[in-house]
Amino acid sequence: MLYARFFWSGPGMVKAMHHARIHKLGLRKESGGLGLRDFTLWNKAAYHGLVFNIAYKKPTIWVTWVWEYHIKEKGFWTMDIPKDCSWVWRSILKLRESAMTHMKFLVANGHDIMLWEDPWSSLGSLKRIPAVVNSWGPLLHNNAALDIIISNYFWQEHMFNQLPALLAETLQKVKILPQIGNDRILWTPNPKGTFNTKSAYKALLPVQEKVQWYQLVWNNKVIPRHKITVWMLLTGALPTQGGIQKFLGLSSRPRASQEDWDIIIKRSRSKGMETDIISIYVCAVVYYIWRERNQRRFSDSFKTAQGVEMDVFRR
Repeated sequence: MLYARFFWSGPGMVKAMHHARIHKLGLRKESGGLGLRDFTLWNKAAYHGLVFNIAYKKPTIWVTWVWEYHIKEKGFWTMDIPKDCSWVWRSILKLRESAMTHMKFLVANGHDIMLWEDPWSSLGSLKRIPAVVNSWGPLLHNNAALDIIISNYFWQEHMFNQLPALLAETLQKVKILPQIGNDRILWTPNPKGTFNTKSAYKALLPVQEKVQWYQLVWNNKVIPRHKITVWMLLTGALPTQGGIQKFLGLSSRPRASQEDWDIIIKRSRSKGMETDIISIYVCAVVYYIWRERNQRRFSDSFKTAQGVEMDVFRR
């Protein structure tokens, strides 16, 4: 990806060795990444918005055209993907199931929800459930709205008695909410219920455990280049690890200094000036040790330990 090439090689964008996997750069900072945006995933999130707008029947020219030209009487949620359709339309249809998991239908009166087609319950589209089709199919036409099984804002019990008990119980768990006025569709990743690409992107990011050193590295008082150096150290992304890991006690084998790191990380989780000082100092020490290592290796110059210490406190 472009951002990975820029990160490892700079503005020249030349090919260079990547010392961390690309997906690592796109992870949340809390999960050990850099929080850089994965544009492939962002594009997928944007397509979820198109799915939502079509299902919601947003009053736009494009959505109206899609229903009139592409969907017609086929049913958006269950129609097959045409072999000769455009790449955009194919991508939208492929992502229906994914988008459906982040959408919730609110039933007010059932006028605007299609009984067979819309995934208004946790069962999805009823058209795909043979037991429901066999029981209700002869009684309810294909284009029936959900209000056909609602009476005075209650489910019609005699209709559900015709279904297997488990299916009937699952469908009747859907609450009828007359107080909301009209049927609605909510985008669940956003507390407001409306769609935005940012909330979709966050919902699509892989769930990762929070790293213990997050607050140590990403303290807003720490100099950015110090943050990156420590992040590379702790994620194994520094070009050469052996020497500095031994120096800092971060080798894979247990060492006494690991206890010191545990204490540092634990204290960095609290709040206050002391925590800021710990983060600033530790990250600065790592940065200047790494810089000194590079100067000794590539510039044939070196400073004493006292000189490196002076650099830390001078900055």
